[in-house]
Amino acid sequence: MRNRRSWIAVFAAAVLLVTACLSLMVMADTADGSGATGSDSAPSSASESAPSSAPESAPSSAPESAPSSAPESAPSDDESEPPTDTPEVYDVIEGDGAVWTEGDGDLAFHIDAPFEDFLGVMIDGGEYLAGEDYSVAEGSTIVSLKSNYVATLSVSTHTVDFAFAGGNSSATFTVNQKSASPTEAPAPTKAPSKTSSDTAPKTADDTLIALGAALVAMLILAVISWKRSRATKE
Repeated sequence: MRNRRSWIAVFAAAVLLVTACLSLMVMADTADGSGATGSDSAPSSASESAPSSAPESAPSSAPESAPSSAPESAPSDDESEPPTDTPEVYDVIEGDGAVWTEGDGDLAFHIDAPFEDFLGVMIDGGEYLAGEDYSVAEGSTIVSLKSNYVATLSVSTHTVDFAFAGGNSSATFTVNQKSASPTEAPAPTKAPSKTSSDTAPKTADDTLIALGAALVAMLILAVISWKRSRATKE
């Protein structure tokens, strides 16, 4: 019993000793950490406060105000100028809205555009016409669609586009049907003449009718004779 108590006392004393050592170690670490933070805080305050006053105040006034005025005012003149690559739209002096009827001549269009810049003609947004389908003359530019080409177009309103090196132009025209001439009268219709086949007697049809009548007559006679023979037997 005494030995057991002595061992408990020794164990308790060992626990107290270990606890005391741990407490001393924690206190030592805390003291070292507070000293280190104190030494770090001192130079940081000094270094941050010293350069903030002098270097930043001097250049802030002159360099920032000088370049802000000149570069912004220069490009304002360029923005007011219109772009130079915009294609020009030339006016159609004569021919726009023309009506063409079959039998008319060439369909001419007078465009207020330089003759030397002419490139070609397009109908209804298609490809360029062949050279034999139109003619072009100077003054300013006169384009004439050939009548034989216009006659191939459908009866409706069409769009014609004129291409130039510096721009383009557009117009419309209408193709009408050819009106009937008032002097032309419809030719009288002739009655169909009777052919020899219509006047010839229809022998085949008559023969069939005669055979059918003979068969019917024979059938009637057979029925009558059968009834008579039956009546005599009774």
